[in-house]
Amino acid sequence: MGMDSSTDTMDPQDGAAAASAGNDNTEFRSPRDADNEEDENSNSAQQNIASSRSTPLHHVVAEATLVTDEVAVAIQVDEEAHRAQISLFQLLLCDPLPQTLDEMAVQKLLREFPFLFQRKYKLNHHDTTSLVSTLDDTATIATSRCTYSPLSLICRLRPSMKLLKAVHQINPVAVKQTDELGRLPLHLACKWDMHIHGIKFLVQVYPKGAQVSDFNGNLPLHHLLLQPSRSNSTPATTPSIDSRGNGKLVEFMLSCHSQAIQHVNHNGQLPLHLALHPKALPLPEATVLKLLHLYPQAASTATLNSGQLPLHVACQSYRWSIEVLHRLLDLYPQGVQHTTTYPLKCLPLHVACQFRAPSSVIHALLNAFPEGVSQPDGYQGYSLQYVATNHSDSIIRRILRMFSEAAQHTCPATGDFVLHAVLQRRCNDFTVHQVLDAYPQAASMSDEMSALG
Repeated sequence: MGMDSSTDTMDPQDGAAAASAGNDNTEFRSPRDADNEEDENSNSAQQNIASSRSTPLHHVVAEATLVTDEVAVAIQVDEEAHRAQISLFQLLLCDPLPQTLDEMAVQKLLREFPFLFQRKYKLNHHDTTSLVSTLDDTATIATSRCTYSPLSLICRLRPSMKLLKAVHQINPVAVKQTDELGRLPLHLACKWDMHIHGIKFLVQVYPKGAQVSDFNGNLPLHHLLLQPSRSNSTPATTPSIDSRGNGKLVEFMLSCHSQAIQHVNHNGQLPLHLALHPKALPLPEATVLKLLHLYPQAASTATLNSGQLPLHVACQSYRWSIEVLHRLLDLYPQGVQHTTTYPLKCLPLHVACQFRAPSSVIHALLNAFPEGVSQPDGYQGYSLQYVATNHSDSIIRRILRMFSEAAQHTCPATGDFVLHAVLQRRCNDFTVHQVLDAYPQAASMSDEMSALG
């Protein structure tokens, strides 16, 4: 019977050792003994072949079954993780304005799929909320595919401290990661009105975050002062009941980064511009006056896009008292003569008359710069025409006495003469007669809007 040569293959080292041993062996071996030994080796080799053809095959089958099971388990886990990821973003991409975050569902995903909270995701998401929504001082509007971490998304939704700390603990690095607009979770927390404890926690775990500006040049303080949750609402006429707490939050952010008071964003807006905005975070006047005290040069700083001084911004709001206006005028008296670039060539007086500022504010502006009543804005509108449509009789009569020629011009916004406006508003007879005396011809003229109709 032939012997498989592969079974007799000897390791070279073993062969060399055997040859060496043969040279030293003095025992005589006959040819018959050699033949018998060869037969025994042949039988042993055949047994080894049989063993090698059966046992390894069983191992291969067992290993294949095990691998197949592992693949099946892996596929199942991937499918579950994919469904969990979809559920996570259905929870985290909800509308941030109402309180809609299902914290129990997020906590469950955090326990079962913690690795989902350790990633960053590119989302086809449109963040069309601008930092400032009026007077063309808008921040760059973000378009699609922003990169977010789950921590950033959760910071939009005002989470509880328990959930905020749990998400941070699973991925501590995320607090330092920015999205594609350069915003940290702290920026988003300030932007979407997170509670003060959450903002303090984010500053505590990453103190330098208060000094980071996003790609529009906005610090977390800028986002805090003008939040999109109020950008489309009716301007507040008085500070809200939580304005004192908001004031403490602003002061806390300033204590974290004192130079923030002087920081302008890419639109040239200081924190003071945003604090005075009619749709800004409700603040007590003491906080605004403190901002002016900490950085008096802010009163003379105009924004880049619109050329507005803080005085122009303050004249848009009904909430600020005459004390704030007087402080702005004291710090920069020339501001009362400063015209904007957008809206076109508007004095603070024009702005105050258009936005129906308090009568005390208009009187103060008239006292500071009486010549303003005879100066039209870039749309050829006079202060008299604006107050005739929305202000008190006393203000109308005072401006009429100062510059009666304005009664001869139509309002650029409505096409009305001043006489038409006071008649439509049913002003008192004394006011109507004074306007009629200033320009009697208006009684025989139809307003431009009626003529077009």
